[in-house]
Amino acid sequence: MEKTSEFAGARARYCSPAQDAISASVPVNRLNPQREREILRMRFVEDLTQTEIAARIGISQMQVSRLLRRSLDQLRAMTDTKS
Repeated sequence: MEKTSEFAGARARYCSPAQDAISASVPVNRLNPQREREILRMRFVEDLTQTEIAARIGISQMQVSRLLRRSLDQLRAMTDTKS
């Protein structure tokens, strides 16, 4: 099974903002706790699926999804440049 097929919709929604945030040198280290930074790293650097991340850190796939959403929302808020 291809890694991206499992969560293609979620990846499409979140990949660009995450990549934009990282390329803009957003202080990802401002995210708390460390686990959220680690989940982002596994998802977007190691390209792991939510299921693979969940297995590695011992939580459910649903919890990984919630943590990713929360972390990405926080990054989006930090980079929001409303005029």
